[in-house]
Amino acid sequence: SETRGMLPLDPSQQQAKSIPRSSLSFSFLPEYFRRMLSRHQMDFDQSFTQMLYFCVQPSKAYRSTAYHKQTKNLWARDDPAPIVLQLFFLLVASIAYAIAFRAGFLRWLLFLAITLVGEYLVCGFLVSTLGRLFANRFLRSGGGFHHVEQRVEWLYSFDIHCNAFFPAFLTLSVLQFFLLRALIAPTALARVLSYLLHFFAIVQYSYVSFLGYNALPFISNPQYFLAPIAFFGVLLFVLSLATQINPTSAWLSLCFG
Repeated sequence: SETRGMLPLDPSQQQAKSIPRSSLSFSFLPEYFRRMLSRHQMDFDQSFTQMLYFCVQPSKAYRSTAYHKQTKNLWARDDPAPIVLQLFFLLVASIAYAIAFRAGFLRWLLFLAITLVGEYLVCGFLVSTLGRLFANRFLRSGGGFHHVEQRVEWLYSFDIHCNAFFPAFLTLSVLQFFLLRALIAPTALARVLSYLLHFFAIVQYSYVSFLGYNALPFISNPQYFLAPIAFFGVLLFVLSLATQINPTSAWLSLCFG
């Protein structure tokens, strides 16, 4: 009979069937983070090249998204090398700022915690979670009767955060570092430059995030992810006119006193 001719399910398939649909997107995380402990399971050269593309040609960098889905049944990358690289760059940047401001060890640890844990991991977790919920709730296009229902994976949303974070990091950490003398000067021009630099970083982050969700064929109207550009643009413009706050000086004063 047809039943006898069927092959038994693979153990991993049996396990996947027993996992609730709501937790499938998180079931990949343990294996993903275990890969960070193995240098041979990470491709740093390709990841660094792709990170550079997100700075100069972000739309081209997302062309591999469909390939991941076709070969590994995941929209997200299974290589944690980009996260490891970005954590390393954040560590180097924190050391450079600590040396420049002659910060002690405890002050450097505080700055590292704010940037690495607070900005990159905690904010990344929140933005990824909210972005995934918003996309799955409001932006998924209805498939036909014969189409399999698809949802945005949490890991893919965190991928988007990592992709968008890197060009913004180069702007607000690297470029800002080399422009510090001009940015922290007590002049109106310095304030304007600081606001423009922060606004440019927001544009970078929002645009790369938009491209990430736009790469998913079942997401409609991903333009909503460009909304932070208008919101923060108006906010920064109002702050620049109504206050004497220099964002760069205020941030560095908070971190280094």
